Amino acid sequence: MAKSRHLLLYVTAAMLLLVLTGQAIAAKTITVAVQAGAPEPAVYKELSKKFTEQTGIQIEWIELPQEEQRNKLIIELMSGSGAFDVIALDHPWVAEFAAAGFIEPLDYLIADERDDFLPSPLAAMSYDGKLYAIPQYAVAVIMYYRTDLFEQYGLRQPTVEQPLTWDELLEAARVLTLDEDADGRPDIYGTFVMGKRHPVPVSGFMDALHQSGGSVFAEDGSVIVHSPNGIASLQRLVDLVHQHKVAPPGAASFDHVDNHTMFLQGQIGVTMNWQYAYSMFKDPSQSKVVGKFAIAPCPQNVVSTGQAGAWGLAIPTSARNKQEAEQWIKFITSPEEMYNLRLGSFGPAVRYSELELLAGSGELDPQTLQDLQIMTRAVEVGYVIPKIPEWPQIEAILAEAVSAAISQTKTAEQALSDAAREIQSIMQ
Repeated sequence: MAKSRHLLLYVTAAMLLLVLTGQAIAAKTITVAVQAGAPEPAVYKELSKKFTEQTGIQIEWIELPQEEQRNKLIIELMSGSGAFDVIALDHPWVAEFAAAGFIEPLDYLIADERDDFLPSPLAAMSYDGKLYAIPQYAVAVIMYYRTDLFEQYGLRQPTVEQPLTWDELLEAARVLTLDEDADGRPDIYGTFVMGKRHPVPVSGFMDALHQSGGSVFAEDGSVIVHSPNGIASLQRLVDLVHQHKVAPPGAASFDHVDNHTMFLQGQIGVTMNWQYAYSMFKDPSQSKVVGKFAIAPCPQNVVSTGQAGAWGLAIPTSARNKQEAEQWIKFITSPEEMYNLRLGSFGPAVRYSELELLAGSGELDPQTLQDLQIMTRAVEVGYVIPKIPEWPQIEAILAEAVSAAISQTKTAEQALSDAAREIQSIMQ
């Protein structure tokens, strides 16, 4: 009898060991490549603790510097080593990566939930009719303006229904270019222009172009960026710096970092920037404009619009743990976790259900909720850049053209005519 009990104990222990060993073997680690320094990874890490508890799947975070992220991803994905199971993609890269066969189509992951996503983020994450990344963070250009200065000088404050017109923006910029310092320069400039050879300043030109009803390509695919409309849009930016002198000199070397830095310091009256800057401007530890600014839709000529897009999560074709990668993407882009992500990294909603949760939770004060709704509206009415694999090359050409025009090494007409020839060459 004793021997039987001992044998039973041994068998039970052996079975338990096999079960535990099996679980250990089954538990996997997925690698997720994100942008270093962005606010989302820190929130991801906290939210994903629950995912690991539920599934046993561990996550190894690979943080890539912003300036090197695209190139590092391309090098890795070309190698096919399978080092990444999930990658965070900016919307200009999606078509390029999809056309190269680097990433998997993911329509099936949200087949029953597609209508819950805002259309613009889905469009930004798509190529050739297929969805290649699940949007988890929407981006949009919005207008920031100094409410205290607008009130002081009797300027009309924009609303969602009535954004500023181009003429009103110019008038506000003139009025708000204030006081000269010892060098004869204003202490405050009315607005801001970016012209650095960098992808972000291209959005300033693209915004002006689309606000006037223009575009880079015609419906038949022909290049029309150098049309009279395009030239006038670029010339407008040049004139803000050189003719009207309502934007800081040195614009040809400025990008979004200079943009938000000068607004933070109270040196700009009204500017266009991406939604990321909102949290910075509300942070008293770094901002001199807390309680003195508001946001609004972009100004309009023909329409009020700004560039809209998204960051999304994609699965490389070379990923080693695709099933586990799918599980994590489904988890982190669920309405509940998107709601939590938005609380931890403020920005426009990506899903309608997420917006409803935010509106009904009481976590956001009325003004912050209203601002989130304005941002979300900017995403809805924003334009999406051409979804073609050549876009990163075209964006670099346009960056050169914008910089040349703003630095006045070329006229706006010459800069865009030269750019159009290069773009046509690429497309052929």
